[in-house]
Amino acid sequence: MDKDLKRSIILDNYQNANMKHTSDDSFIKINTRNVSCIDNLDIYLKIEDNIIVDASFEGEACVISISSTNILMNILIGKTKDEARKEKSLIVVEGFMDVIRLYSIGVKNVVALMGTSLTKEQTTLIKRTSTNIILMLDGDNPGKKAIVNVGQILEEENLRVNVVALPEELDPDEYILKYGKENFINLLNNPVEYSEFKINYLKEGKDLTKIDEQSSYVNEVLQELSNIDDDIKKELILKKLEKEFNLDIEFLRNK
Repeated sequence: MDKDLKRSIILDNYQNANMKHTSDDSFIKINTRNVSCIDNLDIYLKIEDNIIVDASFEGEACVISISSTNILMNILIGKTKDEARKEKSLIVVEGFMDVIRLYSIGVKNVVALMGTSLTKEQTTLIKRTSTNIILMLDGDNPGKKAIVNVGQILEEENLRVNVVALPEELDPDEYILKYGKENFINLLNNPVEYSEFKINYLKEGKDLTKIDEQSSYVNEVLQELSNIDDDIKKELILKKLEKEFNLDIEFLRNK
């Protein structure tokens, strides 16, 4: 969810929660102790013209503060860092509602970008927390594009990056609500490597029955290979290209 999240959505999701204004009347506080699916989180929302412009939530797992201009991922607070170390990975999602939903099903090694871009400060916090990153951004086109961009930044920081690609343009919150915990955990346990995701992403929007678009795709994949240090991985990708497009592998190696 982004800054355009409507207050009515919050009210619908937390209709059984305790809601009240804070002492200075600038934030609405929601406590989820009475919401069966989420265990004891305090959520603070600043709403102007029915649009959330600032928010934070606190719970046993983590504290994440968000605003439309200055995003802070306080993943060193609470148990998020401990959970990431225990699970040996850190899941990165787009929105704080995704974090809350994952936490509600027991997945606590998670933080939110609060958007589709990654700041230098966020990169530093992520790197300090785990070297094994699972990107689980929204399944729509902006989300896929963000995975490519964010994954590139994280790989340049020598982090291991895997990707969970969500179907039907769903975000993690929507996927869990639609398909349930078991299916979600199955997806989470079967990520693909970032390079494999990117190579598949490069096919999108191309008509690979046309020679010029086949050529464009193969050249883009070969360019991507220049960013991969693993020689075995390079060779496997080249063999896929050889088989898929009936190209001579020595020709591909020499490109």
